[in-house]
Amino acid sequence: MITDGGIFLTVDGGKNWKSVYSEEQTKGYWNGHGLEVTTTYGVHVNPKNKDIMYISYTDIGLFKSMDGGKSWKYIAGGMPNKGYGNIFWLEIDPENTNRLYAVTSKTHDMPEDWTFKKDVTTYLGGFSISEDGGETWKKSMNGLPENAMTCVLMDPASSPKSRVLYVTVMGRGVYKSVDGGNKWVAANKGLGPNLNAWRMIYSKGKLYLIVAADLRNKPNCIGAALYSSSDKANTWQKVSIKPEFHYLLDVAVHPTNPDTIYVCGYYGYPELFNKVEHPGGVWRSDDAGKTWKQILDKKYVHGITVDERAPDMIYACYNEDNDQPSDSGVYVSKDKGEKWENIKDFPFRGTHRVIVHPDDINHLYVTTFGGGVLTNK
Repeated sequence: MITDGGIFLTVDGGKNWKSVYSEEQTKGYWNGHGLEVTTTYGVHVNPKNKDIMYISYTDIGLFKSMDGGKSWKYIAGGMPNKGYGNIFWLEIDPENTNRLYAVTSKTHDMPEDWTFKKDVTTYLGGFSISEDGGETWKKSMNGLPENAMTCVLMDPASSPKSRVLYVTVMGRGVYKSVDGGNKWVAANKGLGPNLNAWRMIYSKGKLYLIVAADLRNKPNCIGAALYSSSDKANTWQKVSIKPEFHYLLDVAVHPTNPDTIYVCGYYGYPELFNKVEHPGGVWRSDDAGKTWKQILDKKYVHGITVDERAPDMIYACYNEDNDQPSDSGVYVSKDKGEKWENIKDFPFRGTHRVIVHPDDINHLYVTTFGGGVLTNK
């Protein structure tokens, strides 16, 4: 029997039933059997205790493990509105690892294109803080619009007593807090008319922001954009990418050379942008964004990952549509994208992003668009 919650088995004609998709290990903690078929955006490891992990899911919320990922507990029930069902990202405070910052949305599957054919400012979402490792949560929205949020970022150099935090709010841009999330102000100076703030990273004291495409107003759609800030989001500068990248999704910076920047995304919709097509894939700049070249010629790359322990290595998750089933998986390069190897032996094709375990550079987690989290160990 298949339900919205899983698969059950009976061997006595329906008198008794047993779940075959998960089983309880200890009170409240369950392990799965590979049927966690939902979209994931992040795997988050406690920096002080690697046995404590979190997975941010859409549809089913936030889960916590205390045994290195062997078993999991649902912890989004205490969030305001249960996190609206979709947890897009989580930050763990490295000094006080019981303190968690989470951003949520009622709408899932962003930023897939159908989302931006609607008014994203009508999508609900929020920001929540936990002080006890996710057991309880409080809503902290003073100055924030109650709209869909997709990324939360903490300035690691900020004081543990007054953390500087940033969140991306779909259709509203970037918001900043200098007191640990108690009060927020908009930080959009320098951004263009499209405020579909999607993803933000921090590298060597500099912020990078991906603004996703706005596809609502045909034929006047607004393509995606990459911005940077050197003054903690007080002002933003647009990073020009030529040819114009209509469907930008991710950005990464070389861990030891800040002039080397990577971006990736989908090939874009030429019919919406005056018949101009961007080839998609992975692109690299070696001069801090002045010029770019394509280093992976694929149409649908959702996420890219670099790691300071192997600075020239880059992972790219290829999330092709079902019309090209022979080409999927994760691409890896050991020389900044000059040569690539395609790792194809994944049980699910829609890979999203690689997360490298902080204690083992060879231990990878791969989030997926509809297949849960995959790991190689």
